[in-house]
Amino acid sequence: MFSPSAYLKSKGENLTAVSYDECGWTATAVSKILERKEYLGHSVNFKTRRKSFKSRKKNENDPLQWKILETPMWQL
Repeated sequence: MFSPSAYLKSKGENLTAVSYDECGWTATAVSKILERKEYLGHSVNFKTRRKSFKSRKKNENDPLQWKILETPMWQL
């Protein structure tokens, strides 16, 4: 599996890093992924809001306003 930097380079993004490893994952990348509730199987709602239904601009909600459903969505 490609690391985030290798994936971006494969899509043509210009990276500022001097060197990178295609399969080398940094501790920072792994920790950011594991901090996300979605990767734990939870459903996270209301992360963004709009001032008006006519507005196209989305604003980030405070994490305290998020609604997190910690129940599994699928039964095996």
